[in-house]
Amino acid sequence: MATFCTSCGSEIDSSWAFCKKCGGKVDATVPPPSQARPPTPQTPAEEKFFLQNVNGVSVSDRRFVVPNKTYAMVNVSSVSLERRNPHVTLGWLLIFVGVIGLLGALAGSSLGSGVFGGICFLLGIALRLNTEHVVRLHAAGGESDALVTGNLQFAQQVVQAIERAIVSRG
Repeated sequence: MATFCTSCGSEIDSSWAFCKKCGGKVDATVPPPSQARPPTPQTPAEEKFFLQNVNGVSVSDRRFVVPNKTYAMVNVSSVSLERRNPHVTLGWLLIFVGVIGLLGALAGSSLGSGVFGGICFLLGIALRLNTEHVVRLHAAGGESDALVTGNLQFAQQVVQAIERAIVSRG
């Protein structure tokens, strides 16, 4: 049976101490390359989902998918939940105008100013109560507001799924 050099793969004589092609030490127990077993290809692990298609959002150990955008989880280092009210100033302004209109109606002004004041006041309150919850991804490249929703429980569910995905990566 022929033997082969472990350094360069050339066929060598088993009586040689060194390969004549590369000078490597001869090991007589090495089988020829055709008899050596090829490395077994490793199949990638199956994608593990922590949240799957809830309101169009999915979180796995590999991806975070929101409508119209996909984030690679390998880049995500942490996640946070932020609360913001985008209409704070407008809400306060409408409440102020509403109070003025209501006070004007109470002081004997026209009924129209009272109705207008009441509508402005209620609209201002509604805008003040309109809170958005933002799921913010943190990565080496910066931060990204990945999901904005008015549903606090859903936002918390997404954040918990992303946290589990980050931890599962190890």
